[in-house]
Amino acid sequence: MDTRLATALSEVRALLLPYQADVELLPESTTDMLAVRWQGLNENEQLRDLAALKLVKQAETLLINTCPELQQIWHYPQAIPTGKGAWYAVAPILHIPRNGMHLFEIKIENKLYSLLFSRLGMKVTCFNNQCSHLEMPLDHGKVSHGTITCPFHGYQFCLETGNCFNAPGMLVPHAVRVGLQGVEVFL
Repeated sequence: MDTRLATALSEVRALLLPYQADVELLPESTTDMLAVRWQGLNENEQLRDLAALKLVKQAETLLINTCPELQQIWHYPQAIPTGKGAWYAVAPILHIPRNGMHLFEIKIENKLYSLLFSRLGMKVTCFNNQCSHLEMPLDHGKVSHGTITCPFHGYQFCLETGNCFNAPGMLVPHAVRVGLQGVEVFL
């Protein structure tokens, strides 16, 4: 698979070259799961949301067609689904504001999940709507430059990683995948 994967990555890079973007293969990759980081897509003004998404999907199709043993392609940074659970449709990607966040509440088997979705370019992340400090809701916090500030005690969290900037702790992440049909979360 190494030779086929190298060939496919070269073809993907050729697709991305006109947009001054690139793809990085990450060490978390396994024989059936490819972990990648897209570089330059979020900053590229030529690529609007759906155009960038179509480009990523075209690249994914090329990789999977070249290496059919691949079961999944994970886009980092994002959480990887673990344990039992299922994917749930949330919304079209355009319902999550660019460089902002949106609260979605999902009820599954009598359990209500209050989730914050953030979108930085084409990267979508999802975290529980709880500050790691006192588990207070964050959905009324101020969002600026990829950071949300807790409205109760001023703790600041990175919306890309969930890490807290001014105290120990981090937000609880959930795996997210984005497709042409919209955003899904693994719960």
